[in-house]
Amino acid sequence: MGRKLGRLWCWTRPVPVRDALAVSGPHLPALDPATRIDAVRRDAGLTLDLSGCGLGWLPSEACALPWLEVLRLEDNALTALNPEIGRLRSLHTLELGFNALTRLPDELFTLEHLRALDLSGNRLRALPAQVTRLRRLSELRVVDNPLVLPDALWSLPELREVHLDGEQWRALPEALRAPWTGRLHVV
Repeated sequence: MGRKLGRLWCWTRPVPVRDALAVSGPHLPALDPATRIDAVRRDAGLTLDLSGCGLGWLPSEACALPWLEVLRLEDNALTALNPEIGRLRSLHTLELGFNALTRLPDELFTLEHLRALDLSGNRLRALPAQVTRLRRLSELRVVDNPLVLPDALWSLPELREVHLDGEQWRALPEALRAPWTGRLHVV
């Protein structure tokens, strides 16, 4: 369910929020149009869906929502991620699939509540060793990237699901592959 709450600016053209912002949660229907979005109760599980909006850059306004839990940015034209992403302290799901990302900002690895990270279909060549700072990460999707995975990734205590492509699977040392058989999704 979407609701017009104003305008988000990306680059120099405005994107009407009703077209680009899918806000979900059980309390949304009770909001009147004048109510500020940050008044939504924390347990509403707020989601910001900016998928397929043609964004070349994540607007700073989207990073000014500290209670945001799910951020969907798939199918855009992102080549870099706004370092202000580190301000999203409640974020537990970040979907960045099918953009043109070549690197990730250090600030991404400060998101201590992040549990699911989708980086599929980008241009990432390496996943930084700082990924080990994401102690709650349980699902990682890295399919369709010319990516080298750091050995330290496999030491994440909550990691349960990793989505890899065949090339990434073959690049893993056998000692790392064996304990993950059945939990890795290879396409």
